[in-house]
Amino acid sequence: MLGREDRVFANAFTHFEHNYNAVTRSVVYTFINKQFGLGEKEPVIERDFKPLTVAEMSVWDAQHPKPSGSQVGDEHERAVVRWMTEDAAKQVAAAAPKDEKSLAEFRRVVGGAFDTMIGRRLEDVGVVEWELKDKLDKGSYLQMTGLVKANDKGEELPALFLHPREWNKQVVLWVHEKGKSGLLGDDGAPAPAVAKLLQAGYSVAAADLLYQGEFLSDSQKAGDARVAPYGNGKEPWQKAAVYTFGYNRPLFAQRVQDVLTLVRLVQTSDHPTERVHLVGLGPVAGPIAAAARAQAAGAIDMAAIDTGGFRFASLDRFGDPMFLPGAVKYGDVPALLALGAPGKLWLAGESGDGSPAAAAYAAAGKSDALKTSAGTSDPLSVVTWLAQ
Repeated sequence: MLGREDRVFANAFTHFEHNYNAVTRSVVYTFINKQFGLGEKEPVIERDFKPLTVAEMSVWDAQHPKPSGSQVGDEHERAVVRWMTEDAAKQVAAAAPKDEKSLAEFRRVVGGAFDTMIGRRLEDVGVVEWELKDKLDKGSYLQMTGLVKANDKGEELPALFLHPREWNKQVVLWVHEKGKSGLLGDDGAPAPAVAKLLQAGYSVAAADLLYQGEFLSDSQKAGDARVAPYGNGKEPWQKAAVYTFGYNRPLFAQRVQDVLTLVRLVQTSDHPTERVHLVGLGPVAGPIAAAARAQAAGAIDMAAIDTGGFRFASLDRFGDPMFLPGAVKYGDVPALLALGAPGKLWLAGESGDGSPAAAAYAAAGKSDALKTSAGTSDPLSVVTWLAQ
């Protein structure tokens, strides 16, 4: 494609099993010899060599005694990990926002880390389409169900839109632990807070995030995230988190990506939307909403988030649906809340003033855009704040 076929070379020895044997090594030597002009006769073949003596290969000797006691084994490993953790914590703490300059650095360091963990920002979503499946006239509003399709990603989300007859051109995206069914009561009518939004002219939408609602069969219940041990998984080391999450996004990150897909749909809809708001209440929906808001690059005008006091550090197994490797190191949920500054935020579930979110808002000169609420959230109070 680039017209430089001379810069790539491959020779596949598929009759060998997983290896880096002398035949394969010779090909590599020859390639390097050519590219760097080393002047060796080709093909480059390994020469005989004289093995080192045991003494030459040994690390420990009289001058360098072999460690023992607390310098080896589990105790030493824990000490090293503790040192690494404390060292990283100092660096992250030093990046805490204090003014406009440090806020930019906080976004670069901590925000960059969460970019890697989540794996997607709003601008990365690509083209999104809406496939209508059902449309019901409910008198004062329309109830529409369908699929949100992120074609570039090969992803689909079942979604529910409730659209008032008199629309104020604003959409509230509601992240719910139950998925799109969380917008409705047991009788199928909009939940009281949702009904209040519809009466005020807001369109309200929710989706089944991965392994919510329609992603589950009637006999299934939302449980642990998928994990894939190495081999038969019988030995403790085979169950290490790296075998799953070294290659796959955790469920939490995938659900955040789903919310971003829904945001992109509203942004690019044929019905121009002037303002997009986000609601996520509780220890599951709240952190997901906080992360989506942080990754949405200012696309969310107002957000109401109740974290329920959730912390990634509180999880005791990596199969938990909320597990996000690296989140604790880079500030946990408070850091996600701070990354959303200075957008308007109603915050509950956090102790005190929501620091370091409060620090981020102060650094941005927008402390008045953050409203904290003591105790648990009341959806009707949230709606009142949104519609003020």
